[in-house]
Amino acid sequence: MLQIYILIWYLCIFEDKRLSKCQEWRWVLTSFLPILVTKKYPAVNLPDIE
Repeated sequence: MLQIYILIWYLCIFEDKRLSKCQEWRWVLTSFLPILVTKKYPAVNLPDIE
């Protein structure tokens, strides 16, 4: 499940011009992905995403 989020997040950042729904996904992923990662891997500190 986490791999799917990371894949979509990666695609949205690097393929933003091609994917139209990235605005929605980016908001969802930047809101929930850090929470999921830090709960599963507390030692991981994700960089801030703008």
